[in-house]
Order: sequence, then C-alpha cells, then structure tokens
Amino acid sequence: MAVKNAPEIAAALIAGGRDPTEPLTFISNATLPGQRVAVTTLGAVGAFLAAETPPTPAIVVAGRVVAWRDILDWYKGNLRENAVG
Repeated sequence: MAVKNAPEIAAALIAGGRDPTEPLTFISNATLPGQRVAVTTLGAVGAFLAAETPPTPAIVVAGRVVAWRDILDWYKGNLRENAVG
C-alpha cells in the first residue's frame, strides 16, 4: 500500500514542510536473499515509480535516516543466505 500511495504521501509531507530533496527508500523482501533497496527523493518519487516498480510488500523509509543504510546494513552476504538467520 505504501508503494502505491507513495507519491501522495510524499506530496503531503512536502506540503507539510519537508524538503523535496530528502531521500526516500523502498526496501522489498527485507532480510531475505532477494532483498531489494531502491532510493529516490520525496520530490522525485512519482517519476521514479513511473519508471520502476519496487516489489511489494515494501518498507518505506523517509528522511535523513536513509543515510545510515551503509552503517546498518550488516545483514548481508552469507548472513542473508542463512536459512535460519
């Protein structure tokens, strides 16, 4: 639902004072081997979704916290391939 409504949600956030250049990230299949992460901005999300459709369901993260991705992305490689983990 968040992917489908992302342009409207982003427009409401911008109308409420958020910066259109703030990053917006879609995380599909989180923690699974097929995890996919797509990054755009609040202002560009409409054009982004017209060109690309992230798989659903997806977690949507907006704002400066997106910059923490490299620090927090410890669950990768062999860890993500572990059927138990």
